[in-house]
Amino acid sequence: MAEAPGERMRAAVDGGARAAAVRILVRTEAGAYAAPLLERALEGLERREERALCTELVYGALRWQGELDYALGRLARRSLSRLPAPVRAALRLGAYQLLHLERVPAHAAVSSAVELVRAHGQGALTGFANGVLRRLAREGPPEPPDDPVAALAVRYSHPVWLVRRWLEQYGEERAVRLLAYDQTPAPVTVRVRPTVGRDALGERWRAAGVACEPTRISPHGLRLRRGQAVSALPGYGEGVFVVQDEGAMAAVEWLGARPGERVVDACAGRGTKTLGLLDAVGGEGGVLAVDVHAGKLRALLREARRRGHAVRRLDGADLDGEAPAGLAVAAVDGRRLGEIGAARGAQRVLLDAPCTGLGVLRRRPELRWRRRPDDALPLAALQTSLLWAACEAVAVGGEVLYVTCTTDPRENEEVVAAVLARRGDVEALPVLPEGEAPPGAEVGPGGSVRLFGPDSGTDGFFFARLVRRR
Repeated sequence: MAEAPGERMRAAVDGGARAAAVRILVRTEAGAYAAPLLERALEGLERREERALCTELVYGALRWQGELDYALGRLARRSLSRLPAPVRAALRLGAYQLLHLERVPAHAAVSSAVELVRAHGQGALTGFANGVLRRLAREGPPEPPDDPVAALAVRYSHPVWLVRRWLEQYGEERAVRLLAYDQTPAPVTVRVRPTVGRDALGERWRAAGVACEPTRISPHGLRLRRGQAVSALPGYGEGVFVVQDEGAMAAVEWLGARPGERVVDACAGRGTKTLGLLDAVGGEGGVLAVDVHAGKLRALLREARRRGHAVRRLDGADLDGEAPAGLAVAAVDGRRLGEIGAARGAQRVLLDAPCTGLGVLRRRPELRWRRRPDDALPLAALQTSLLWAACEAVAVGGEVLYVTCTTDPRENEEVVAAVLARRGDVEALPVLPEGEAPPGAEVGPGGSVRLFGPDSGTDGFFFARLVRRR
C-alpha cells in the first residue's frame, strides 16, 4: 500500500535536522546535556547541510530561549509551561528561525514547526502552533519589558537574576558586553602536542585548505576560523591534538609542570587537561588523574591509549603505594586526596573544581536556564573541601593551581580566602609573573587571575596559585 502524502511528510520531518533538534531540546530540558546528544544525532544525518542546520537550531534555540519564550508567551493564549515538551520545543525552533535565520522563509519555519507538532502526536495543537507562529511572522517580536533589567534579560536571553548580578559585579558596560558575548558561538580551538608543534600542524592544515590561526594565550593552541568536522581534520587519527578552549589550555600552561615531575589532576573529568599535563612531565614524569566519576575516566583512558600512552588503574591497595611514571587513574572522591599515598608528595596539583559554569554559557547555553541564584553555596563548600585536600596532598614547596570556569566570587576568591585563613602552612603566589598577563586577564587578590571572555576571547576562567610552605 502506498504511503499517504501526510505520512511521507511526517517521515521526512522525523528523519530530518529539525526532528533531531526537537528530540535533543526535549531531552536537554529534562536534564541531559546538549553537546553529546547533538554529537550522536549528527551521526544519523547524512547530508552536511542537515548536520549544519541541526547544530544551528539546537544551539540557537538554547541560546535564545529566554527571548523566544518571551515572544511566544506574549502572543500565545496558553502558558508555554503547560504545553507538552515536544510542542514547546517545536515552537521555539519555529520562533528561532523566524527571528534569527533570515535564510529560512517564514512559511517554511511555520509549516515545519506545525508538522513537528503533528509528528509527536499532538495534532490537536497544530492549529494553535500555526496561529502563534504566523502571528509572530506577521508582527515580529513584541515590545520589551518596561523594567530595564528584565529588558536586558530578554534582549540577551539570560535569566533576570544573572543579569542583575552581573550588573552589580561588572557595571553596565562590561555586563552588557558579557551578555552579548554569551550569544556568540564559541570557536573551535585545539591544543597541539608539543612534540608535533602548532606551527607544523598549522602548515599541514592550511595545505589541506583548513583555515586556522595561533591562539593568543597558549603557545600550543590553534583556533579554527570556521566550523570544521574535528574528526576529519589532518592529524586527528594520530592523536596529535585535542579540542580544548584556550582558557582550559591556560590551566595546563600556568600550572607550570616540568619534565620528570609528579603531578595530580584532582578533578580530571574526561581528562583533556590530563593529556596536556602528560606532555609537560614527559616520559620520566607521572600524572595521577583522579575523579569521582569512573565513566569520565574511561573516556580519558580511551583517548590516552589512542595517543600511545601506557595507563595504569589504581584501586584498593594500589592507592597507598607510590604513583607510577606515566599515567595512572583512580576513581576516587577528590576530597580524599590527602589520604591517598599515590597522591601525597606530588610537586603540583591541578584542581579544576566543579562549579556553576557561568563562564562557559556561550559553549553550554542550557546551563543558564538550570542555574539558580544560590547554586554557588553548596558548590563553594565542596570546592573548599577539595582545595583543602589538594593542599594536604601536595609536597612541601609544591604548588596547587585552583581553577574554575565561573564568574561567581563565592566560588573563586572567597573559596581561596577561606582556605588561606584556616591553613597556616599555605600562602598565595601570583599565577603569572608581574607584567605578563595576556589580553583579557585581570589580576586580583594574591595574584589570582580572571579571564574576562569578551577581552580574552576565551571562556570565563578564574585561577589562583597556592604554595605549601611546611
